[in-house]
Amino acid sequence: MRTLLVLLPPVALTLSGLLGTEMGDALEANPSVFAGFIGFSVVCLLFLVTHELLAEAREVGGEDAFINAMLFAGLLGGILLSTFVG
Repeated sequence: MRTLLVLLPPVALTLSGLLGTEMGDALEANPSVFAGFIGFSVVCLLFLVTHELLAEAREVGGEDAFINAMLFAGLLGGILLSTFVG
């Protein structure tokens, strides 16, 4: 039983990597769907990061709305800076 539990994460990682490679190769002919997958993954990553930052801000500063607003202002500033600067 322990052997199965130890082998499960590397096997799952390898299989999902192979599946992702095959899907990427299949979507090479349709770039708009591929861009949609990439856009969705970026939004998911931003959501997770924002969620963790808000949880950390609540832990440090309490339920202060100013801290939450400054977090989103900083994220917006970073996005605007990267858009306009390049």
